[in-house]
Amino acid sequence: MSDAVTDMDWQSFTLLIPGARWGRPLNAFNDILRAGFGTPEAGFIVKSVNSLLSRERLDDQMSVRQLGMRLGRADRTYRPRLRTELESARNHVEPTVFDRIVDIIRNHGPAGK
Repeated sequence: MSDAVTDMDWQSFTLLIPGARWGRPLNAFNDILRAGFGTPEAGFIVKSVNSLLSRERLDDQMSVRQLGMRLGRADRTYRPRLRTELESARNHVEPTVFDRIVDIIRNHGPAGK
């Protein structure tokens, strides 16, 4: 891992590799941590500056907003799955945006997949 620590908000994952073009923030973050797309060979150290605030802001309501936006621009074949995820988020069953970020970090960490 690199000794560099980058403080960032959840929407700025695409800034980790200047000049690179990435997709949507969570997909971009996953791709960046996966490596092989211009990611530094030494990797990154991800530091949470205020995880309690992040958990509060990236809650079920944020999941509902995010899934609603995705549903609006999704291919029609993918919409049924997004509708199911959206309903689960409304019922507090679907993982929150915060939970998804933590899962991405865990998947790419030392004990990850």
